Amino acid sequence: MARTDGSDPTLTDRADSLESCLTNAAFDRQMLPPCTATAESACQLVDHLSMLNEVLFWAEIELRETPETCGELHLASFANKNTNIQNDAGKTSRAICLFLWLLKAHACIYYVKIHYGVLVAYGRIICDALNCSHSVRALIIDIGASVVNKHVDDALCSLKRLDLLVCLAVSLCDELWFSLPKVIRIHSSLTTLNISELRLRGSRAQDLVAALKENSTLKELSIHGSVVCDAGRGVFTKYLKTNTSLITRSVGEDDVSNRNCFNWIVEGLLVNEVIKNLSLTNILFDRVNATLAARIFSENKTIRSFHGAYFPQALFLQPDTDYHLWLAPLSNNDTL
Repeated sequence: MARTDGSDPTLTDRADSLESCLTNAAFDRQMLPPCTATAESACQLVDHLSMLNEVLFWAEIELRETPETCGELHLASFANKNTNIQNDAGKTSRAICLFLWLLKAHACIYYVKIHYGVLVAYGRIICDALNCSHSVRALIIDIGASVVNKHVDDALCSLKRLDLLVCLAVSLCDELWFSLPKVIRIHSSLTTLNISELRLRGSRAQDLVAALKENSTLKELSIHGSVVCDAGRGVFTKYLKTNTSLITRSVGEDDVSNRNCFNWIVEGLLVNEVIKNLSLTNILFDRVNATLAARIFSENKTIRSFHGAYFPQALFLQPDTDYHLWLAPLSNNDTL
């Protein structure tokens, strides 16, 4: 479909029809425009984004066009609650109805981002709309223990072409994501998994790593350091040693007592020959850890990017670490 401007009579008629439908107190979803996206052209929705977003605004949701790829649309709830939005039950209900219709009826919706407040208020019906979707390939979901239930689990497991899954949730609850190993096992299309804020303990961490060891499609993995520690030294180290698909690996940590997390990662990285990008957040380097990092710089010939950041809650916790021992291996490394 060729892009047109406002002077086109066909487009004007469509806009008038859509506006009439959206402003109706109880709009008929049968009157909304069908998906017209093809491999070569964008859906007709791109010509009406402003009008659609005027309605979605009341549920703090926005429809966006993807600049990098033709025809792919994003449905994303606002990152932060807009306190300036007045409470209007009718307009909010209409916005949610439009959101659900877009999820169900438009194959051009590739990317969905759902923040906590929207999930708490409308989680069940949103999950119903996501069920068995063939179009949603990227899902970013901000969850908490209070909204993780069977509806969320069923929706995650039912998506047919899920490529990217990001879970934004800070929790110590072992039951927070008990279905995650199943999601990893059944989605052969999954290439990116980011659960860097999700702390899993004991058997939950062990179950997750067991599922990861069976997976051969993930290219990018971001996990919390608790998974490494609770899965056990030999378990996670073996996973890194034998994995042949990961390209990017990220680890986040917020408990300075778990410094062994990095030590065990190094054991695997010294053998792994596929990971090219490594990112470490809040891994507290001491003399032992810094020496191990130096071994990576000198012995690993695959890693192309190494990023480390530490944000201590109290500056005096920073250990007296001599980073000069990194200079020689870094200066002699011709791949990093």
